[in-house]
Amino acid sequence: MKQHHWHDLIVRSVQAKDERTIDSLARHLAECETAKQILQAKGYGTQGQGIEATARLVPHSRD
Repeated sequence: MKQHHWHDLIVRSVQAKDERTIDSLARHLAECETAKQILQAKGYGTQGQGIEATARLVPHSRD
């Protein structure tokens, strides 16, 4: 999903006081942050680097 779609979803959820969606978005954000920390602990990316840039550094798996 593009950034502006996320933004619109967040704004609509807050305006509607949609606690279920807000909680879901907060969980998603926390999981992304945890994933970034795990990747950095394994040597991928640097502090301040976004999760997308960090994930792009991970090599493809060999099936």
